[in-house]
Amino acid sequence: MERMIMTHHAEARSRQRGITYDAIDVILTFGREAPTWDSCHAVFMDKAGRRQARKELGQAGYARIEARLNVCVILGRDDQVVTCMHRTARLKHAA
Repeated sequence: MERMIMTHHAEARSRQRGITYDAIDVILTFGREAPTWDSCHAVFMDKAGRRQARKELGQAGYARIEARLNVCVILGRDDQVVTCMHRTARLKHAA
């Protein structure tokens, strides 16, 4: 993936929540994108994304990061990472 651009808010939240740049990169590369609000998009891992990541990263590489993939990354209008959060429930997104 290209160089990840994060807002100051996203950097602060990822540090506070213990979400690594590696996990965000894998989510942005293999995750599913869904529209949310105000032209933003949520990116998260679904079964197909996890399967693709396991295939691309190899079993050992995927095993190292698997526990950190239950995260949702919010992208702004310019594909800049606005914030990130742990997923504890299903996402409610715009239709």
